[in-house]
Amino acid sequence: MDYVKITAQRTDGYDCIRVREAVGQMLDTLGVGRELTPATRVLIKPNLVTAKGPHTGATTHPTVVAAIVHWLRGQGITNIVIADSPGGPYLPARLRAIYASCGFQALTGTAALNYDTGWEARRNAADSGICPQFNLIRPALNADYIINVPKLKTHSMTVLSGGIKNLFGCVPGLQKPEMHYRFQNRSAFARMLVELAYTIAPNLTVMDAVEAMEGNGPTGGSVRAEGILLASKDVFTLDFVAAKWIGIQLEQAPMLQIAHQMGFIGNYVLDGGLPAIAPFQLPDAAQIDFMTKIPKGIRRPVKKIVDAILRPVPKVEMQTCIGCGKCAESCPPHTIEIVNNKAVVHLKQCISCFCCQEMCPVQAIHIRRLLRF
Repeated sequence: MDYVKITAQRTDGYDCIRVREAVGQMLDTLGVGRELTPATRVLIKPNLVTAKGPHTGATTHPTVVAAIVHWLRGQGITNIVIADSPGGPYLPARLRAIYASCGFQALTGTAALNYDTGWEARRNAADSGICPQFNLIRPALNADYIINVPKLKTHSMTVLSGGIKNLFGCVPGLQKPEMHYRFQNRSAFARMLVELAYTIAPNLTVMDAVEAMEGNGPTGGSVRAEGILLASKDVFTLDFVAAKWIGIQLEQAPMLQIAHQMGFIGNYVLDGGLPAIAPFQLPDAAQIDFMTKIPKGIRRPVKKIVDAILRPVPKVEMQTCIGCGKCAESCPPHTIEIVNNKAVVHLKQCISCFCCQEMCPVQAIHIRRLLRF
């Protein structure tokens, strides 16, 4: 039986030397060097979801990416591109602002920051896929070797944000809200994400959990200092291991459920071990799961009623809202408008994707349920 190798290293904080040592140990353990040559074109895909600094826990810390670049250059590899398509318009000016806010400008001497905003279609690699093709940013298509570098976070829509979810950043700019609108059902959206990750097929995933995020992630949660880096060549199994570590069960995370059903989560061995920690706080939007207690014969109609009653929706804190319009810009069904310099959500058309909460720069959008008990 083949086992997926997962490796973990402890590093208390983002000390440059210690992170370099941890990253080097993990990549050597996984035998990454045997898969590369000096001519290999490498893409590093961090999580740069929005213009938030490393201290917020919302984005991949630049020290982790710098350590990967340092290791690659030690292997004689110089063709290294760092690329992501953050929320909002996929434009060079937007990318420049994101790199600066997230602390990535300092890497320009050792790796190239991507400003190519072109994209191309790639056929869905999954059998009987939920959509025939994906539009992907050009660096993801031009690379010989993709290193996926997510931040470990909870997520208001997908519950978990790790390696699978990070690859959604390979879909260009405002095409991401279009995908939310096409796949409004959480299960359908989760399946799309799993098939997208399978199609992109990253060669390596290095997960930043030195400072992770719990609660209302992916941008509005609280930082959890866990001091851990994880890595694997299998993005699906790595996400499963990370979720289990922070207390998220398979049935709570639709992406993991679907990946498991599709046979993408394998048996694994863990090198380095993970410390026992308190479970992460889940997002306010995490669905209450008591349907297993309902008889199977009436479970479907009961679920429809329960979903209608307990559906989580965004609520704007008017005193905090600055009327910047980023929520309206990112809303897939265009249900948000700016009135008197304040965001107004028309809940009848809301699909509960929480893109608005994710992109709000001042955390003025919270989650509430239509009916509270």
